[in-house]
Amino acid sequence: MEVLNVIEKSILASEHVKGAVILAMDAPYSDSGEMNREAIEVFVPNRFVGEALKTRECLYFGASIHPNRKDALAELEWSKKMGAVLVKWLPNIQDIDPSNERYRSYYEKLVELDLPLLTHVGDEDSFSKTDNALGDPKRLVFPLSCGVRVIAAHVASSGEN
Repeated sequence: MEVLNVIEKSILASEHVKGAVILAMDAPYSDSGEMNREAIEVFVPNRFVGEALKTRECLYFGASIHPNRKDALAELEWSKKMGAVLVKWLPNIQDIDPSNERYRSYYEKLVELDLPLLTHVGDEDSFSKTDNALGDPKRLVFPLSCGVRVIAAHVASSGEN
């Protein structure tokens, strides 16, 4: 956890920065709820990040929970209990369509738990396997209509979508 020690020490010494969110990164999942191991390029489990941050005073847990997971709602609840301050998605590489109406109960749970959704929008060029159509910010209309607070990261950065 050396990197967390360095981050925490830097923040505690800073005049201007009082905290930082450390982000987990869930794997892609199929529509049937199975982890798609062949599509994983980055995977940082919630359990790793949540447990590592329990005793850190200025580092906050950013969970990442794919809505297709069979245990998605339970994982949202666990993450909130562990201090999660938001849920992060990168739809283009996690194969998440934010406009999918199957996710209504997921969105309702986000609202119930008061967890905002941090989601990347626009094109994603940092990974080898992407579906940039999933980064279209118009796909966020449905979660917004469910009452989810959405943070649209990198909106319009490429000028596409």
